[in-house]
Amino acid sequence: MKEQNKTGCENGFRVIKEAGCIELPREKAKNQAKMFQFIKSKKKGRRK
Repeated sequence: MKEQNKTGCENGFRVIKEAGCIELPREKAKNQAKMFQFIKSKKKGRRK
């Protein structure tokens, strides 16, 4: 489940960038915040 979520987030972000679709600033910020939080939690897990 965790792996799927990660790939989905990364793939979705990449696809959106490649397609060049202009998303709402709020939606984009939400996605970025989600990715940032995920990376932060991942780093924390690695440290542990």
